[in-house]
Amino acid sequence: MNRFRHYTSITTLIILFSTINLNAQYYYTGVESYKTKWKKKEYRNIRLIFPSQTDSLANLFLWSLVKSDSLNDNDYRLGQKTIDVVLHPNSVLSNGFVAWAPRRMELVTQPDVDGDALLWHKTLSIHEMRHVKQMYALNSGTTKVFSRLFGQQAVGLASSFIHPWVFEGDAVWAETNYTFAGRGRSASFFNHYYTHSVTDQKDYGYDKWLLGSYKDYIPNHYQFGYQLVSYINSQWGTQTIPSTYRYVGRYPFAFFPTYFGLKKATGLSRKNIYLKAFAHSDSLWRVDFKMHGATQLELNGNENFKNLVYPYQLNDSTSIAYVSSLANTPFFGLVSKSGKIKKIVSTGLMIGSPSYNDSLIIWAEYNPHPRWEWMSNSMVKIYNYKTRNLKHIASGRYHSPIFDGNRIICIEYSPDGVYSLIGLTLNGEKNILLKFDGGFEVQHICKDYQTNSIYGIAVSDSGKKIFKVDSALNFSLVYNAAYRDIRMLACAGSNLFFSFTDGFTENLYYTDIKENILYKITGIAPNSTYPNFKNGDLIFSYYTPKGYRINTVNNVLSNRKIVENILPYNNIVEVKHKTIHETIPLIHTQSTDYKGLKTLVNIHSWFPYYMKPLTDPADIQGESSVYPGLTLLSQNLTGTTLFNAGYGYSGASHMYFVSFTYRGFWPIFNFNIEQTNASASLYRVTQFYPENRDYFKKVELTTVLPFTLNGGLYSSSLQMYNKISFNNNYLYNESIDAYRSGLYLNEFGFTYYSLRRKAHRDLQPRYGIILNTGLLTTPWDYYNLGNLLYAKTKFYLPGLMKNQGVSITLTVQNQNIKYIYLNNKIDFPTAYVSQPSTKFSGIYLDYIMPLTYPDFSVGSLVYIKRIAINLFGDFAKNSYKTNQNYSIVTLTDSLQSIGFDAIVDLHFLRTWYPIRFKFTQAFIGRDYRAYTNIGLSINLYSNFAGQNL
Repeated sequence: MNRFRHYTSITTLIILFSTINLNAQYYYTGVESYKTKWKKKEYRNIRLIFPSQTDSLANLFLWSLVKSDSLNDNDYRLGQKTIDVVLHPNSVLSNGFVAWAPRRMELVTQPDVDGDALLWHKTLSIHEMRHVKQMYALNSGTTKVFSRLFGQQAVGLASSFIHPWVFEGDAVWAETNYTFAGRGRSASFFNHYYTHSVTDQKDYGYDKWLLGSYKDYIPNHYQFGYQLVSYINSQWGTQTIPSTYRYVGRYPFAFFPTYFGLKKATGLSRKNIYLKAFAHSDSLWRVDFKMHGATQLELNGNENFKNLVYPYQLNDSTSIAYVSSLANTPFFGLVSKSGKIKKIVSTGLMIGSPSYNDSLIIWAEYNPHPRWEWMSNSMVKIYNYKTRNLKHIASGRYHSPIFDGNRIICIEYSPDGVYSLIGLTLNGEKNILLKFDGGFEVQHICKDYQTNSIYGIAVSDSGKKIFKVDSALNFSLVYNAAYRDIRMLACAGSNLFFSFTDGFTENLYYTDIKENILYKITGIAPNSTYPNFKNGDLIFSYYTPKGYRINTVNNVLSNRKIVENILPYNNIVEVKHKTIHETIPLIHTQSTDYKGLKTLVNIHSWFPYYMKPLTDPADIQGESSVYPGLTLLSQNLTGTTLFNAGYGYSGASHMYFVSFTYRGFWPIFNFNIEQTNASASLYRVTQFYPENRDYFKKVELTTVLPFTLNGGLYSSSLQMYNKISFNNNYLYNESIDAYRSGLYLNEFGFTYYSLRRKAHRDLQPRYGIILNTGLLTTPWDYYNLGNLLYAKTKFYLPGLMKNQGVSITLTVQNQNIKYIYLNNKIDFPTAYVSQPSTKFSGIYLDYIMPLTYPDFSVGSLVYIKRIAINLFGDFAKNSYKTNQNYSIVTLTDSLQSIGFDAIVDLHFLRTWYPIRFKFTQAFIGRDYRAYTNIGLSINLYSNFAGQNL
């Protein structure tokens, strides 16, 4: 009865496959250094690929992956499915992901400095292996048929129908329920929901919690998804989510397959699941809040969201804190008793915690490698806020630095998985003080100046511990928190202050290590953390509906109670009878080399037809791009090689293309060759010309030399490039008075940019510059074509108010010609089409500003997050040659376009893809002719659903 509808939908899916740009990587994330010697270990369904220096780490990860595969299969029941896993031990950005097309898992081995009480290789393995199960569950029914037709990209396309909250909520549920730790047991993971509930804040509604906001802080899809998946599994069983994936795989052509899959399993819509899940959590949180008898400190209702963390008390009236908000990038600021904040210095991405004294701030900041994306370190920086002097101390795998007289002590992580305690002089000279044995993952340290001892938090195989390193560098354990997620640490003699989750809230505790007594600090707001102790006063941050704020306890000893019988883990989540903590022997398999030509080719997807690659639009305008034939797509597992090729047939013509990109050296090389079924172009300059021409052929070699210059507060990069190409287009040869086939082009140039990190509300960088300049030449055909020199510079400046911005674009182009114009390399003003040009200069002015953040829903049809406007004025002069009265003359036109872009950021039909609607109204020329245009753009890779604060 619905056969036609299903046939039409399947046809639509085929068209979606056909729209993929073959010149783009599917999911490229970077490469390791060309010096990397790759090894591999194979065990059952897992092939582990890793740099040779990390063999011991590889054994740990292989064990965890095998165990995690088994645990996750309790719910998915798929059996062992093949997966390639690539380890990256040279990056400080702890992360992991699973991608399909090509199918693989990539894991950064450096533990998260803010991680919970589970060793990193276990956390990462169980989380990412959940994603592997999810993707394989999608490969069923219709999607499995499409996998045979299109390869791995079929599953990748099916996954686009699943909202990120389902993916990540399910994975966080697994890391929590199959361990004694996991983010689901840490109050910091859900404290915003908790506080919003118990303080009776205005209900945001489903669409806002789901799709995010620019007006208010909204937790990300990991946090939102965990709340929903946890409730789903408790009510309908742990196979509900796996069955939803299978439904999407079988019926991807359904308009909203995830919606129908969940409704079939639960009987409820996604919105009703949300309502029930949060009603259930609200009831638990409110009971917990009343039971603790805590009071939430009042805030000014007009306050904006901001987090004030890592506080340090300067004097009775002023503190220092690390401040983040929706409107500003993070910075250190002076905070008065009244709450007023004065910015000291902005930072890039901070690694670990900072430290202070009465004139200096020290922290470690992410520092990318100039070339290799999977190689990065951190830069230790000191800022004197009295003299306003910033000093770079040293770069390495450092985090959480502290002051120790005339030197700095910090934590160092090595690629082989070993932590060390490091001393640095102010000139950056390094001294290894202590290497940590026993597999400890060190997260945070503090200095007790009374005893000259260092205390720290470390994760071990049996949970979190607090350790001590005395003045003689003797190591000892002083407190066992087991799988309680203790965070931060402040030292005061024998008293150690820290926070950990107790039930649904995070609270402040301290232990007297001489008496071996644990105390809870009373009379303060719930969800308090980031303790710092100075002169008998304890300063800390506590969570409010508007983010973290600062408070002080003047007499800790009068605000405490003894705590006994602490469970080894937070029991708000039931532990499964099978966990990753079960003791089984490590897996030791032989390592073999992973090298050779076979490692460069990995055909992951294909099309059972020929798809013509994108060439000059003038050559293919109006022609079909799909023909009988075959197209192959290849990307190797280490990211160095991209290879696409295709062959097609149309009538009497043969078509083919080969595209090869190699990123394994510092320069990036891209080689392309193709033949189309269109005739080669003729650049006609005489009355007589050849009518029979060969099919268009083209060969092109592009070389790019990239340099990443900075990745902190400003992202900076320089790329030099050269592109040489040959095609068989026909040009007139004056010396023989005839047309000959063959045109060489060479383009050399460079692009430089330096852009300030954007705050969540920013529409453009607050400060920045983009510069692109180049020279396009025709080395062996100056008879017909000359050369073209172009340059474009764009400046970003702040506007009159926050999150407003000015941009100024300057552009010039010059080309000398005899008969034929080269294609322009610059953009003409808004509403003007590109025109022949010998000399061009222009200035484009823009002022962009947000107007309102409505967070308004029209049922399930549309959710509007932001309305903005961009005012523009484009002014240019263009000179060109033309024939007048049988002679060549040069004319100059003045071009101008003024107007506005009305911008609406929204989501359609509760899908997770953010869409920008833009209405352009321009008035062009001296007579101000009206021009109107409407455009839609979509960001497939945006992390719109939450802000990392």
